[in-house]
Amino acid sequence: MGLNKIKIYLDKIKAKDYQIAFQKMVLDISFNFMSLNQQNFDENVNNLLGKIGSFFNVDRTYLFTLNNNNNTMTYSHEWCSDGINPEVRTIEEIPLEVFPWWIDQLNKNNLVYVEDVNVMPSEASTEQEQLYRQDVKSLVSVPIIVEEKIQAFIGIDSVTSTKKWTEENIELLQIMAKILSGGINQINFDKKIDFMAYHDALTGLPNRLLLIDRVNQGIIRARSQETLISIMFIDIDGFKMINDTLGHDQGDELLKQLSIRLLSVVRKRDTVCRQGGDEFILYLNDYKDEDNLDVIASKVIDIFTEPFILCGREHFITASLGISQYPIDGDDVPTLIKNADIAMFKAKSLGNNQYYKCSNDLKNSTLENISLINDLYMAIERNEMILYYQPQVNGSTGEILGVEVLLRWKHPQFGFVSPFKFIPLTEKTRMILSIGNWVLKTACKQCKEWQEKGFKTIKFAINFSVHQLIHPGIIEQIEDVLEENSLEAKYLEVEITESTAMDTNDKIKETFEKIKNIGVTLAIDDFGKEYSSLNRIKGLPVDKVKIDMSFVQGIGVSNKDETITRAIISLASDLGFKIIAEGVETKEQMEFLNQCMCDQMQGYYFYKPMPAHEMEDVLANLFKDKDTA
Repeated sequence: MGLNKIKIYLDKIKAKDYQIAFQKMVLDISFNFMSLNQQNFDENVNNLLGKIGSFFNVDRTYLFTLNNNNNTMTYSHEWCSDGINPEVRTIEEIPLEVFPWWIDQLNKNNLVYVEDVNVMPSEASTEQEQLYRQDVKSLVSVPIIVEEKIQAFIGIDSVTSTKKWTEENIELLQIMAKILSGGINQINFDKKIDFMAYHDALTGLPNRLLLIDRVNQGIIRARSQETLISIMFIDIDGFKMINDTLGHDQGDELLKQLSIRLLSVVRKRDTVCRQGGDEFILYLNDYKDEDNLDVIASKVIDIFTEPFILCGREHFITASLGISQYPIDGDDVPTLIKNADIAMFKAKSLGNNQYYKCSNDLKNSTLENISLINDLYMAIERNEMILYYQPQVNGSTGEILGVEVLLRWKHPQFGFVSPFKFIPLTEKTRMILSIGNWVLKTACKQCKEWQEKGFKTIKFAINFSVHQLIHPGIIEQIEDVLEENSLEAKYLEVEITESTAMDTNDKIKETFEKIKNIGVTLAIDDFGKEYSSLNRIKGLPVDKVKIDMSFVQGIGVSNKDETITRAIISLASDLGFKIIAEGVETKEQMEFLNQCMCDQMQGYYFYKPMPAHEMEDVLANLFKDKDTA
């Protein structure tokens, strides 16, 4: 009786010691998992498996993770006792279909219990075959459930002999599964946060932050290995029109379709990044032949030859692509991206679906433009802007009927800067609004001064950009300037380009009507350059058509140009438009235009553009001769 009591007492002590050791192990593991992150996840899982294996004195403990996106499971972590061969290197991804019975047991019973592999059920034949290959005799495994889904399972194997698993074994595994569940859930959350921080929410592509990190790493490798890396900057042509006409949801759909196509033309080690909006960046690393860039750039352009399906219909989209290379075009990420962006704008200027490589000439030109833009902001205050005037005459009599107002910029360092160079810069920076207003005020003031000196028949033609025409309050601005100078509206003519006249923007058409309604005349400049039909502009409130100088200069040289010029004059006259030919430089051109009954002419044959004081002298002499006559 005494011996039995002692045995019972010793068993209780042993059980208590086991319970204390068990609780201490769980506490240690739980404490370690409190500071779990992506960097120490593997270390903590391996530590957990080792503690379980040692505590139960088993041969192997392991963790399988399920990859639900491709229906596979991965033997990701393992601990083995001394003398037991590890399997983690021999088992990688296993299709779930290979383990149907196993997965079914986890789903139904939250447990896979095998006391003897030799007596597994017939439906577990594939699992049995796999276990034989690993020399497993017995095993028990429990699922790890995260967000109500099995995302992994943890198990223990006996390799040296069959083993009957106790409730304590199973209980410990289940506790470990819950600890791992919390840990995996935290890691998943951290990964989502990281993904959101470094990826584009719409397309799932790397964002600018991740791109910068990868390119920085690539630059370090390229320096040591003497290889090249490249940045390709892609911008969709006319993306705003897609958003405006089809809606932003279809614009987003286009971006997602384009993302898939871009991924298909680069290597796995390259990066496709969405910069933002309709801008994408390709980062190509570790190549040695520059010709590869042309191949890839051509592939990128080619993906736009196939239509995109939006709203159930085919839509053809184009893009512009700029290329920069390390170390030729920069030795840091911002410079490489900037120069690729510069090259992209150059490609865009060449037309749709073009690519362009950055060059020293392009970079120097861009730097010059940046300098000019900075100087443009102060040009009016420094009195560097000057208005020139070129007379528009009756070709038969030589009478001056009006003048075209031409903006000139006399730069203190570079002298006169070509309008073809600085006008696009004013439009790009929207300085055209303030500069255009200055031109309007200055020209109207000059017109009034000349009228007061007796030159009453002079009409002033001023070029207006599309940015001015769509700006709110442009009509009120014109009316205010006319009122300030007590100038009748009939002495002002607004010149617009042919492309602006053909613009389908309702706001522009509305502005045309309002210009006409206040008594200002409207002229289409450079007509024929865009190959528009006179029939298309007959519905516009246009008073005058200005034949593009390229046709005028072809008179006496090209029969085709003469035929086109004759046809424009004839058709425009029939439609009630006044005709003016610009760029008249020879007597032959003047005589041809007179024969065609052209109303007005403008060009160096008659007068060159001149500043106000020279123009005033010309007018004074003409009106003096007229008065004398």
